[in-house]
Amino acid sequence: MITWPLFAEQFFNEKLIVQVLKIGVRIGVEVGMDPMDTFKGDKVFVKKEDVKMAIEKLMENGVEGE
Repeated sequence: MITWPLFAEQFFNEKLIVQVLKIGVRIGVEVGMDPMDTFKGDKVFVKKEDVKMAIEKLMENGVEGE
């Protein structure tokens, strides 16, 4: 499972999935977005290289990919 939190408790859910249960891969979002400022399009939260790296890690034979 790839985690991609946007705001609120989703960052806690990511921590549970990745660090506690160890069944997911972080995509690299560090800062949440303002839900009232969602569709402005001028902010980049995740780079394409981070997405590629998360997918490659997920597709490996590790626990996260099962």
